[in-house]
Amino acid sequence: MIEKIKNHKLFVANVFDLIICACSVPLALLIRFNDFNIQTSLLIFSQFKLLFIASAFFKILSFSIFKVSRGLWKFASIPDLRAIVKGAVLAEILIVCFMFFSNRMDNIPRSVFLIDLMLTVYLMGGGRLAYRFFKREKRHNKIGKSTLVVGAGSAAEKLLREYENTDYDFHIIGLLDDSVGKIGRTLLGHKVLGNLDQIGEQIKAHHIEKIIIAIPSLSSIQIRKIVKDVNNPKIELVTIPSFKDIVSGKISLSQLRPLDVNDLLGREPVRLNLDLLNPTLKKKTVLVTGAGGSIGSELVFQLANIDQITLVLFDSSEFFLYELERKLKSHFPLVKYVLEIGDVRDKIRLEKLFQDYRPQICYHAAAYKHVPLMESNPHESVKVNIFGTKCLLQVATDHKIEKFVLISTDKAVRPTSVMGATKKVAEMLCQKFAEKCLESTIVIVRFGNVLASNGSVVPLFLDQIKAGGPVTITHKEMTRYFMSIPEASQLVLQASTIGKNGNIMVLDMGEPVKILDLAKQLIQLNGLVPDVDIQIKETGMRPGEKLYEELFYDTEKIIETSQEKIFVSSKHKISDQIWEDLILFETVLSSLKNEEVRQRLCQIISNEAEDIHEYLQ
Repeated sequence: MIEKIKNHKLFVANVFDLIICACSVPLALLIRFNDFNIQTSLLIFSQFKLLFIASAFFKILSFSIFKVSRGLWKFASIPDLRAIVKGAVLAEILIVCFMFFSNRMDNIPRSVFLIDLMLTVYLMGGGRLAYRFFKREKRHNKIGKSTLVVGAGSAAEKLLREYENTDYDFHIIGLLDDSVGKIGRTLLGHKVLGNLDQIGEQIKAHHIEKIIIAIPSLSSIQIRKIVKDVNNPKIELVTIPSFKDIVSGKISLSQLRPLDVNDLLGREPVRLNLDLLNPTLKKKTVLVTGAGGSIGSELVFQLANIDQITLVLFDSSEFFLYELERKLKSHFPLVKYVLEIGDVRDKIRLEKLFQDYRPQICYHAAAYKHVPLMESNPHESVKVNIFGTKCLLQVATDHKIEKFVLISTDKAVRPTSVMGATKKVAEMLCQKFAEKCLESTIVIVRFGNVLASNGSVVPLFLDQIKAGGPVTITHKEMTRYFMSIPEASQLVLQASTIGKNGNIMVLDMGEPVKILDLAKQLIQLNGLVPDVDIQIKETGMRPGEKLYEELFYDTEKIIETSQEKIFVSSKHKISDQIWEDLILFETVLSSLKNEEVRQRLCQIISNEAEDIHEYLQ
């Protein structure tokens, strides 16, 4: 049936073109002689029969060469018009040549050929454009959601062109853009109604049911503001594909997708500087501890893009390593890697690992990170985050590793939790090793929360929304920094490459996000009304939690680097007393109560760190 319809449309198009080819010269003659009565017309037609036959023949031949009839009329555009002009010009040249050699063009006014050319282009091109206009108007009369487009730039222009040529279930009312020069003007027939601050007014004025965000460079802060200004879960919020897809020409209506948490919290994607990474990592053997975790596994995927790299993937979780291997086989079948199960606290296991593979670079991502769990299990947090790091540092520097990178956290700044305190001590350990082990480069990379990581708040909120609520927040004024896992991992790699011995590299996390606002917007993106369809419940702050996080101490001097979004903190000298403190701590750890562990951590940190005014409570 579909094939029949296609053949029928092609037949109609061919018939139309044949009629134009047959009628254009007679019409040109009538125009030239300016005499349209029947008697004169019959006389003219009988006199120029050879010209009519030649014209029809050569036009059909020429248009066949340029495949004019193969174009889809409802998508008729400049390329189709170009083909018609080329075909018409070639046909006129052939007609003139034929008539000249036939009868030296006796009694044929030369202007007829020019008039014929213009008529042919006008009638064939005009017919196609008229059909396209008819189809467009027919679609525009279709009932659908009234839609507002945010943006009036090149991305919106591509979107509107796709919109004009595609069947859809919505109709565009207008556009919004913050460029003052665009307001009041039109883009492909669609008016720019106002700026982004007027989105609420336009929704009410035009009863908007759908909003398309068509600015690929729009920041997460601006997107959160749009969601807040819309403040209506019944309005569908969608966005265009990524900037990379737009540049490559992949943008289409079928790729429009609903807004998600990455749009609310993510930023412009980081582009890995392979020119910087390749010389450092190419042909190297790289050890990743905690390789199966959220950050560790993403680090592995980013490292897998480096030429001729060998990866040693170390984790205590059998399941995580199994999942990691499955993904590597699927996405990076050519990368060379080995899987090793073990504990960073096991020095004998680490010694064998270094003897077998001789890693030159180590990314230490293995750690306990869940704040409330570590509050109730401080001994395990200390064993892994402090003494596991110390054990790994000792083995790595003994084997003269080229570079050791600790993955740290913003919770290490003025820590109020066991987890944050143990990561702060781990940072101090790295700085002390950097002072005494000059053959190795030891770098610390510090950043905040990552989206969708194991145990993070976003997956919890989404699960609670799916279950019908309530969504639980610990405090309505709590804020957090957020970064996507790929962005964090890419910045870690770049920071570790430019970092010098003993540096603390701090990643730019953007603006902090209020957790209450995040909960409301996630509920709204799921088409529900906060505190109506889904309740938001305040449960109170958990042990060790802070209202807000910091990325550096007030006394730390933060210096910009050559890489965007990466800063370096000024060095802080660590005294030799830390060795004695940690040796004693490790000796008595098993006999200490939970509160005593916290007190020991406070003492170690307060002996070394400056500007500490919030301790474990």
